[in-house]
Amino acid sequence: MKTNSLKKTVLLLWAAWLGAGAAHAASPGSVVAWGYTGPVPAAAQSGVTAIAAGEYHTVALKNDGSIVAWGDSSYGQTTVPVAAQSGVTGVAAGANHTVALKTDGSVLAWGAGTNNLGFGQDFGQSLVPATAQSGVTAIAAGFGHTVVLKNDGSVLAWGWNHFGQTNVPVTAQSGVTAIAAGYVHTVALKNDGSVVAWGANDSRYDYGQTRVPVAAQSGVTAVAAGGLYTVAIVPTTAPTIITPPASQTVGAWQSPSFTVVAGGPNLSYQWRKDGTNLSGATGDTYYLHLASFGDAGSYTVVVSNFLGTVTSAPPAVLTVNAVAPGTVVEWGGTDRVPVAAQSGVTAIVAGYEHTVALKNDGSVLAWGSNRDDDGKVTGQIDVPVAAQSGVTAIAAGYVHTVALKNDGSVVAWGETGPVPVEAQSGVIAIAAGGRQTVALKNDGGVVAWGGETNVPVAAQSGVTAIAPGWDHTVALKTNGSIVAWGGNFYGESTVPVPAQSGVTAIATGYDFTVVLKNDGIVLAWGRNDSGQTNVPVAAQSGVIAIAAGGFHTVALKNDGSVLAWGDNLSGQTTVPVAAQSGVTAISAGWGHTVALLGTVLLRPSLHSRSSGNELILSWSTNATGFTLQSTLQLTPTAIWVDVTNPPALLGAQWTVTNTASGTAQFYRLRKP
Repeated sequence: MKTNSLKKTVLLLWAAWLGAGAAHAASPGSVVAWGYTGPVPAAAQSGVTAIAAGEYHTVALKNDGSIVAWGDSSYGQTTVPVAAQSGVTGVAAGANHTVALKTDGSVLAWGAGTNNLGFGQDFGQSLVPATAQSGVTAIAAGFGHTVVLKNDGSVLAWGWNHFGQTNVPVTAQSGVTAIAAGYVHTVALKNDGSVVAWGANDSRYDYGQTRVPVAAQSGVTAVAAGGLYTVAIVPTTAPTIITPPASQTVGAWQSPSFTVVAGGPNLSYQWRKDGTNLSGATGDTYYLHLASFGDAGSYTVVVSNFLGTVTSAPPAVLTVNAVAPGTVVEWGGTDRVPVAAQSGVTAIVAGYEHTVALKNDGSVLAWGSNRDDDGKVTGQIDVPVAAQSGVTAIAAGYVHTVALKNDGSVVAWGETGPVPVEAQSGVIAIAAGGRQTVALKNDGGVVAWGGETNVPVAAQSGVTAIAPGWDHTVALKTNGSIVAWGGNFYGESTVPVPAQSGVTAIATGYDFTVVLKNDGIVLAWGRNDSGQTNVPVAAQSGVIAIAAGGFHTVALKNDGSVLAWGDNLSGQTTVPVAAQSGVTAISAGWGHTVALLGTVLLRPSLHSRSSGNELILSWSTNATGFTLQSTLQLTPTAIWVDVTNPPALLGAQWTVTNTASGTAQFYRLRKP
């Protein structure tokens, strides 16, 4: 009797099983078996022409067209039916079922999957559909599925389909000459020598067994499927370069890649720069993360197999230019920055595991995870048509994204509730947290939806900035004070005295709050299990912008450098060289950080004067093409005084005080 531990061991060793079907003998012979198997019966000691092995059972085809089967029969897999005792031309064995091909092109199957055993292995793999009861030329059996090849070159499959192993693709519905079945994948050989494979991918059993390499995309003569791998026979040829890597020009701190397409079996790769091998660069694609000027040069790849070596020519030349305006740099646990986000970006935000960029043409790009923690597709990077033009601001939450349009309306996608009527017009700023979205109206009031929506009275007027965390929200008032509400388990919504005045910017992490004071000092409070609120000395002066991630904090200094502290499990606080100068904006996600390089750092000296009810503003700066727009209505009889402001970023806010009334008007620099 088999024990449970033994069964588990055999299941783990299933990857070594070739489940493609039968092994054929040139002439009738006897069977020899070893390992975990019972004795070979006398009937299988002569006249055998083909054999197949399942998990615990063996099947032999005799030269008189009969079948002999032995071993475990818990599912009836060795109980050969009368119809399979003659006229059989082929056999295959799955884990606990057996398949036979008859001379008339019909298929028989028995064992697990007959809907009458109740052993928990019933996937219907032994229930032969009507379409497989004639015209079949070949059979194969996987762990719990069955595959057949029809005489018209089409493939049929049935049984266990949790990983898509029986979802026959269009390319395998004609022109197929051979089939094989693995544990949870299926393989077909086409009459043009190409291979089609399906099942298993994007799952816990994904070992790349269905991603057909270039070497197996033509000239294949035979295929077989192991438990979690695929094997093909290809012509014995030396490697050839089909498509060499191409030269390219990038800006500094962009992330280019070189790819070679080569032909031949069993290929290996070695990339070189200026003739010197690059350590670890042994794939068909070489990635350069955050290229510096020192990475410029000539790149080649040596492709080898047991028959020879070939080097790509001519060399691919990488040219690295100065940073392009609007270049995004990203570090920590995220995907690579797409090419479209490597120039022309004017704003960036980081969500839980995705990043969003606003382009200078008003369009939005998004990349990274498109799912939640449970693997459900939530669509936060699927930018809708409405956000592909006319966008002026962006925000990113856990699994949702928000965009502000130039008409004051809001667009949201991903796992987010519908935008309320109050946020469909008159909105001047947006922010996104765990589940909630917050919008700032042109009257200084706040609208919230999706999570913590109970906006206190103090945040219903006079607000100039908003920042929602996981389940708490913070608002900055016109007088530099803070209002916070929602979750307060770690004191994240309890504003300390030093943060009750003189605040110019706010940010929120998972359960903590960060503020920037008008003297360039950063304050932080709330959850601190990763040191995210331990503000370093370097962030206690000269800071011009702040950001907060899941458990880390980021600060932008007035010299364009970035500081980061707190959790570093994904490298999110290890600031790369690219973000140590020239940074103009920052954002932080759960385990990644994003910086924007190359946009204009404005250093205006702003002056104002009044002419009736018109406020006239002027400034000298190295930037052009920007306007200063009021967020509030002007007072007709205002008396205005000159003001001088420190360096500021695009989107920064100026304060102009009316000395007659003592009230302050706020203005924001925007693209026209």
